[in-house]
Amino acid sequence: MSAANELTSLQRDDLQTIAAMIVPASDEYKVPGADDPAIQADMLATLGRDTALVTQALDHLAHLAGKPLAELDTAKRDAIATEFRAT
Repeated sequence: MSAANELTSLQRDDLQTIAAMIVPASDEYKVPGADDPAIQADMLATLGRDTALVTQALDHLAHLAGKPLAELDTAKRDAIATEFRAT
């Protein structure tokens, strides 16, 4: 992935946060969440042509939140995710 197609560290943190919201770890099934480092590495390595769209979505989430999504508590993250889905 070229430098122009890479996510910033804040965007990577937000992607990890969103991934964990969508696919949380499960003790019951003994599986990691989508925020697991190996899963995140695979996601980042395979973004490819979708990088620009992912970046736009992450930037929009951060804009709605007024700061990086990863810096919010769970309730605020959920509220921002709900607002994002409505836009």
